[in-house]
Amino acid sequence: MKSILYDKSEAVAALNRVEGFNPVELARRLEKEGQEDQLYLDVKYRKLWFRLVYPMGKIISIVRSFSENAALVEARIYLDKCDAEDSFIANAFSQKFRSEDPNFGAKFLELAETAAVGRALSDAGFGLQFADVGEENDPEQVDAGIQIPQSSQDSGTVENLNSGNGAAYQPDENTYQQSARQMTGGSIPPMQSQSGMMGQFFQQAQANGSIIGQPSMKIPMAISRE
Repeated sequence: MKSILYDKSEAVAALNRVEGFNPVELARRLEKEGQEDQLYLDVKYRKLWFRLVYPMGKIISIVRSFSENAALVEARIYLDKCDAEDSFIANAFSQKFRSEDPNFGAKFLELAETAAVGRALSDAGFGLQFADVGEENDPEQVDAGIQIPQSSQDSGTVENLNSGNGAAYQPDENTYQQSARQMTGGSIPPMQSQSGMMGQFFQQAQANGSIIGQPSMKIPMAISRE
């Protein structure tokens, strides 16, 4: 079994910590053929953990859809029972269908509620700690990503995200030549130091009476009227 975040990070282990209560002792090991073993904290223990941390909190279940063969349930987690309806800290949905299982096939509504509550509590920090280190990434990108700081780009060590192999991007001389031609509109000497290149651009700007890459323009002078 892969190591879990709860054991690898003190900050993760401190999340919703309760003196005298160790949720790892209540987690059970799930064994599936062809897969690595996993730790799983049952929903009843997640509820207990939540009550120990927030005794005045509340868990609300909302049946969003129900039919003879399917149920869709939303669960919401509130830190205080007096919180407004839209002031939940986490929520989750679960949909279950009727099955041929003799014990639970007809209890699809209860199963959907239990699953929704368990997922919502995990998102609220009661079970999320047991995520495996190095588990599979999201199958699809869910947002635009985080912009790489300019300092990382200037250092030339920006990871090439499009390559898919984690290789670092290093600008070569051809990249430099193409970018500089677009800026100056003409030919340039081979790659040189940053200070030398900037000095050349500054001299050219002074000679042309304009900013490089922009047309020359006269700045009106302030006129004093007395």
